Amino acid sequence: TGSKAKIDANNASNEIIFAAQFSSNLVLAGTNNQTHMFYPGQYDAGIPGMVRDFFNGRPFRRLRPTDYTIDIFDKINDSRFFKTFQTVYYRNVTANTNFPVFTAANAPNPSLVGKQRVGLGDTAALFIVNPANMPLLSSVIDNMRYLAVYARYKRTSPTGAVTTDFSPNKYLAMWKFSDPIRLTTTNNEARGIRNGTLARLAETHLIIAEAHGRKGNYAQALTYVNNLRRRAAYKAGEERSPQIWLYMGGPNALANTETANLATTALFMTNAPSEIYPASAGSVESRFIHFMLNERTRELCGEFYRWEDLVRTETFFERTKLFNPDISPSFASFHKLRPIPYLQMIAQTVNGKPMSTADMAAYQNPGY
Repeated sequence: TGSKAKIDANNASNEIIFAAQFSSNLVLAGTNNQTHMFYPGQYDAGIPGMVRDFFNGRPFRRLRPTDYTIDIFDKINDSRFFKTFQTVYYRNVTANTNFPVFTAANAPNPSLVGKQRVGLGDTAALFIVNPANMPLLSSVIDNMRYLAVYARYKRTSPTGAVTTDFSPNKYLAMWKFSDPIRLTTTNNEARGIRNGTLARLAETHLIIAEAHGRKGNYAQALTYVNNLRRRAAYKAGEERSPQIWLYMGGPNALANTETANLATTALFMTNAPSEIYPASAGSVESRFIHFMLNERTRELCGEFYRWEDLVRTETFFERTKLFNPDISPSFASFHKLRPIPYLQMIAQTVNGKPMSTADMAAYQNPGY
């Protein structure tokens, strides 16, 4: 269940500079904030033990992370990844009738045969974010006690082809906009009450960092980048996902990761593999811009900045083609500008007369 008090506290956070406010008052509310529906995956179908509920949200499945988005995070040292994406779903089905039970083939020990595999509130589904060089064997996955396991990389034998369980329906859902309160208590309620953040402190740090870097003041730029990275590092004793040591080769420890998470100039002075630079990024200046785009992904992922960021840095076509395999074959560089609406054009005049077809063609953005 959600907490109205926690949402109110989040809305009043010192991190927020400017926000669009929404009301929980039925009289004052309109359509309210509906972004909470865009990111959830299809947790309410195909996963035993899971039905749609208020906490996990209404899964419109409109936006999901690309492989680039998943890969650009340092998942071992940077807490932002597991604090941004949901990898676990807990059983919320209360009925026990026809619920999956352990069999002799999959029970961890004989005493569990015939007993429910997952209790109410226990893990029903797990999304494993293992790296490409550490694919899981299907036999290992099949022996896990969870009712559904989605491995990012798996294969049926040690030499078999690597495949994935991630799909347009089953993927890592981003929960930045989760709203477990909303205007009414029905599971399909679309009207959220969380404020829509339009500007926040972290973005300001990234703007300043980019400005310094564009002037060649790289050390000063990293000061602002690392302000955010210090905040994002795991603190000593802070809980973190067991996936870090189970599937990613990280340490089974709760150590402070601040030092390991800090950025250095080597990340853009050289072609650092962790930054996944395009082949065209052959200079320090170019790599720095791509580094800042990566850093904005790590901090601002899903916050609706990306189109403008790619267009203003003149990387829209290149990075979209490189990092989004689902892009339409008709995608072209002119798409960085949106088409001017027809209703806007017919409202214009030329020398006091309505626009002609030729006038509209000249007025319209190229390619449309």
